[in-house]
Amino acid sequence: MNRLAISTVAVVLMLLSPASAQKSSPEWKTLKPGVQVLRLWEAIGPEQPQIAIFQLTSETYKELRRDPKAFVDGNKIFPEPVRPEPRLTQILHASEGYAGGWTVTCFHRLSTMRCASFPVEPQQPEVQREKP
Repeated sequence: MNRLAISTVAVVLMLLSPASAQKSSPEWKTLKPGVQVLRLWEAIGPEQPQIAIFQLTSETYKELRRDPKAFVDGNKIFPEPVRPEPRLTQILHASEGYAGGWTVTCFHRLSTMRCASFPVEPQQPEVQREKP
């Protein structure tokens, strides 16, 4: 498992931990139709790296995939622009024709950004059933 996948799992576990439940609940902000963001550094910390979690429709996810820098900078996700050529990794791939939502986690530090994405409804493996 690569570092980005491990970091994504760590963020999810942090959000579900009892310590984070004691603080006020972070709020999702709708930036435009199909784009919601949770800026963890504003809500629960830490201040660095800045971590943002997105909930995107398939259409807005395509925008992010086409040009992650333009998407993040254009939506003013972080206080400063990110460096060119940020990385976007798909942790789980969606089935062909998937039209559901996507969750994306972006880590930003010193204007360097790395993102991990996965479909909200990942492709489920087909279960082979034995015939009686």
